[in-house]
Amino acid sequence: MLCPSEVTSLASLVSYSCLYADRLLKLANINCQLKGAVDLPDRTMSSVHRHEFFLAFKEAITNVIHHSGATEVRLAVRQIGNRLRLSITDNGRGLASDAFARGGDGLANMRARLEKIGGRFAIASRQGRGTIVRFYMPVN
Repeated sequence: MLCPSEVTSLASLVSYSCLYADRLLKLANINCQLKGAVDLPDRTMSSVHRHEFFLAFKEAITNVIHHSGATEVRLAVRQIGNRLRLSITDNGRGLASDAFARGGDGLANMRARLEKIGGRFAIASRQGRGTIVRFYMPVN
């Protein structure tokens, strides 16, 4: 696994994040599958972009472990034009319909972190059907 100081590019950030998720999810007995682009640009990213992205990602994985009741998580990475889309899909209990209105700090923090770096945060969930969290981040 890469050392955080070696994570300087988009490709290494995605690799590090996926390895981090896999290890953490395995400890929680949650199966993790990775799907998608492995040939991401090796562009250097600012430390602020790397930091904000990773903390949002870490929050999403932590939420799965502590709140979802999931047994499986799928990570999907795709470059769409000049944006990276990372999806985290779980097969857990989903969010109650009023969860978005209550707006836990974690959801607000993820949104704020992605917006800070020019990205976007999206979440879709149906009670009893799991949750999909999507991060969109500029790659240039």
